[in-house]
Amino acid sequence: MSALYSPATKLDLYASFPYNNSMATLTKQTVSKQKTSRLDIRLTDAQRQLIERAAELTGSTLTQWTARHLLESARKDIEEATVLHLESQAFQDFIQALDQPVPPAAEKLMERDPQWA
Repeated sequence: MSALYSPATKLDLYASFPYNNSMATLTKQTVSKQKTSRLDIRLTDAQRQLIERAAELTGSTLTQWTARHLLESARKDIEEATVLHLESQAFQDFIQALDQPVPPAAEKLMERDPQWA
């Protein structure tokens, strides 16, 4: 096997992308990170025009702008649904409650077999 085709040879791919008229170099590392999942949504013409204008004003492609904003909104929604924020005093009260002995009624409840078992 010649050195040209050895497994250690860096793999470079060149492609011209019509949507930005530029030449891109893809290495083996970036090829493995290519996006392969699609998300299709239905919009009114007015909604699409608004999003296209926002993408254009920020110098982003429609895909870049949409993906960035969807990911930001998804992270925000997940955080709001899963993270509990407490004021300082409420947090201190919570910590103190954790240090207290378990009430007898709670101990009795924990001794029972759960209904889902």
